[in-house]
Amino acid sequence: MEPLSAPAARDASLETRATRRVRVEMRRGTTVIPIALVTTIITAGCGGSRVTPLASPSPIELAGDPTATVELLGVIPLSGERVSRDSVISADLAYSVTGFRRGDFFILWQAETLDPTRTTNGTFPHDQLPVLQESMGTLRFSFPIRHIWDESSVKRPFRIWFSVNRNTGPTTSRVIAQTSIVEYDAQ
Repeated sequence: MEPLSAPAARDASLETRATRRVRVEMRRGTTVIPIALVTTIITAGCGGSRVTPLASPSPIELAGDPTATVELLGVIPLSGERVSRDSVISADLAYSVTGFRRGDFFILWQAETLDPTRTTNGTFPHDQLPVLQESMGTLRFSFPIRHIWDESSVKRPFRIWFSVNRNTGPTTSRVIAQTSIVEYDAQ
């Protein structure tokens, strides 16, 4: 067997560590706590998508609703660093979904706006959001920050997070779990 390159070994190590952690949490029963349940509308526009909450976050889990966890394992650039319009954010995520059905769940990134009832991913194309193929795993998700750079409604410094969302209709989804926030100053 050929030795792994440094990046491949790091990826394999992150995946193994994340998968092990998800399995341990599932045995403990701690994966069923939703971070927030927020109904959202995703409207296509300018080849991208915008997400607007329709209800306040609620920690109440409805019977039969799927639950999830998502953990930010690492992000480049690191939170707190300066970014330019050409920067690409790359996040390693571990997730687990109970009540999983292939094609119903996806990873979404969002940025905070000046309106506390609204978030956005700007002009990022909805069809480029990763659709989850398994009930648990790890993935790397990258996106150019230019998708929100020119939006006057986006709060500076940039405050960004990732979530596991469930499709609830052709243009709607619900946040099932979300990561901690990463923050970037604009150059």
